[in-house]
Parts: sequence; C-alpha cells; structure tokens
Amino acid sequence: MAQLVDLHPSDAAAWRDAVLAHLGESHRRLGGLIERRGPLRLFANPTYGWTFFNTARQVAPILDPDIDALVEQVVRFYESHYLRPSWDLSQRLAPPSLTGRLVQAGFVLDRTETLMVYPIEDGGLPITGGRRGTEAGRITDYRLPTTDYAIRPPPLDDFIHAWQQGFAMGPDTNLAQVHSLFSRDLASGWEFWCAYQDGQAVGTLGALSLDGVVQIANVSTLSHLRRQGVATALMRHALQRAEAAGHSLVYLNAATGSPAERLYQRLGFGVLDLWQTYGYQKGAWWG
Repeated sequence: MAQLVDLHPSDAAAWRDAVLAHLGESHRRLGGLIERRGPLRLFANPTYGWTFFNTARQVAPILDPDIDALVEQVVRFYESHYLRPSWDLSQRLAPPSLTGRLVQAGFVLDRTETLMVYPIEDGGLPITGGRRGTEAGRITDYRLPTTDYAIRPPPLDDFIHAWQQGFAMGPDTNLAQVHSLFSRDLASGWEFWCAYQDGQAVGTLGALSLDGVVQIANVSTLSHLRRQGVATALMRHALQRAEAAGHSLVYLNAATGSPAERLYQRLGFGVLDLWQTYGYQKGAWWG
C-alpha cells in the first residue's frame, strides 16, 4: 500500500486546498450543492448517485468535542436530501478518535482511496518522499513517445463502450443514463480521450482543467490489454497536455493498493492523502 509522501507542510496544505477548490468548482458545474459545516464541506448531487458526488469532506482540523455534533449534522443533511450519509475520512486531517466515533454512530467502511498529486513544475514526486526523485522502477520521462496506441478524442459512444468494458460494468448498466451523465460532463468542461489500437477504443481517460489544476478520472483499459501500456500511454498524453497548457498541478484518486496506484507512482504522482469512505447504516444511531 502506498504511504503518505513526507511533504513540506506548506506544499501539502497548498495542494490540498487546490484539490478541494477544484472539486468544489467541478461539483457546482455539474449542478451539485455544497454546504459548509465548520471544518466540513458537504457535497450533494442526487443526479450522480455515486458516493464520490455525495459525501462530507474535511477541509480543516476537527476538535474532539465537536465530533458527535458534526456526525449528527452529516446524517441529517444527507437524509434530508434522500441520500445515504457518507463521510470521507482524511488520514492527514482526521483526529485519531474519529474512526471509532463514526463506527459507534453506525457508519461502516465502504472503501479506501488514495489521493495522488503531480506537481508539474517539480516534474512529479519521488516514490519515497521529498522532491525530484528518480527511484528505480519509476517511469522518469512521460514525454517519451508511445507509438503502440493512437490517443485522440473519441465519439462518446466509443468512450462509453470502452469504459463499460474496462470497468467490467454489468449488462444491466443503464447505458442511456450513462450517456446522459457523460454528456453533462462534456458540457461542463471535461475532455475525454481514448487509446485506439487497430481502430478499436481500448482505453479511456477523462480530464478537467480549471484554474491551472487538472483532475484525471475514468482511466480504464480493456481487460485483455492490461499491463500492455494502454493506461501509461493515456497518462503520458494527459501530463504532456497539462504541461503544454501551463497548468501547475494534476491530481487523481486511485483504489488504495491497486495496480493503478502503483502505475501512477511510477509516473511521478505522490500520495497526498488517504480517504476512507464511511457510509451510514440507517437506523443504527438515533433512529
């Protein structure tokens, strides 16, 4: 599992603030709501049912005496919007007692994701901490050409077809709804890219650039081509474009301990935070 990079406090704070500002603006562009609750920001967008769009995120330290009141506010806020209450626990910011208090209140751990950043002016981050590292195993030059795959903006149907296969979405997936949601993404400023081989879309990547910060999401590869450089080609393309446009920071989320997380580290992404997503089990606390 990736460990938090030993960052200078000013770097960690600046990058965290940049990521949260980007997430907030992206969320608002998609019609989402954000409410402030002291050190928390409550993200809600019922149109997008995934937890990523409907969760409490911590932006400042929490005092131990305030935890129970904040937990109750989170539950009541999401239930008022007919959403399952959810809380992204930040390993960098959360007080040690928060995990136990969430569990006691009726929350369960749903998943753990790694928040990773690539500061462009530094040429990425080393795997073990600090800056400008060149550890063994790292892909040190993302500018090297990749000739096996053609990277280009796809028709939306190509993107969805490759995305569905790459993420092994089931046959009961509502593709009309997926098409509608991805169309909204494109209208809000997202760019989609596909890797093509012999005319077939074999990998996907989405990127949203706002105020010098780029978020990357929906990176996928068809199962029979995994570990054959598809995701690397897409990521190199995204980093090249970010640098050429003069952006300062690229960030993404990866499942903690996954092959994708290890790939991003080799490309120079550092671990800014670990986000443990806790979901509320209705009726487990005050009714």
